[in-house]
Amino acid sequence: MAKLAGVSALRIHDLRHFAASTLTSAGIEDNIIGLLTGHKSRELRRYQHLREELKRKTVDLIAGVLKAAGEGGNSAFSSRLLHAGKNEPKDVATGEAK
Repeated sequence: MAKLAGVSALRIHDLRHFAASTLTSAGIEDNIIGLLTGHKSRELRRYQHLREELKRKTVDLIAGVLKAAGEGGNSAFSSRLLHAGKNEPKDVATGEAK
């Protein structure tokens, strides 16, 4: 599989690290990551910087939505974004269902 992907010298540890990094960046809880990768909680500390980046991106996203709602004076738009149904993805720019 590594040859098909054009990757050489791939180790199981590399895949484990990739999985832990990817799941951490996606906001998955440590206990779930540990179950899937076999990491102990203290071992997951090395990925903590990825959580900080996720927090920053989340705050930036919320700030952008609130700024756009404030500039446009469109409180119905911001209300739709904040209360959007979980199963119905919304376009951030228009507030319309995708």
